[in-house]
Amino acid sequence: MDAFFRANGGWMRKTDFERHISTWFDLVSVNYRGYDVYELPPNTQGIAALQMLNILEGFDLRSLGFGSPRRCTS
Repeated sequence: MDAFFRANGGWMRKTDFERHISTWFDLVSVNYRGYDVYELPPNTQGIAALQMLNILEGFDLRSLGFGSPRRCTS
């Protein structure tokens, strides 16, 4: 990767990769209509996405019809 970045005007070097430290987090999840959806914990927008899925779980979106005004404003 270092050689590629050097050849293509990139700014990262081998030492940048050597000094990098990754942090692993336990994911948060909800089950939305039979699918397990995983997100990163705060400080991300993942919690908001999971909350929205939990709210949508209470609506029968199919019965509202695709593109209907009620579906878009409910």
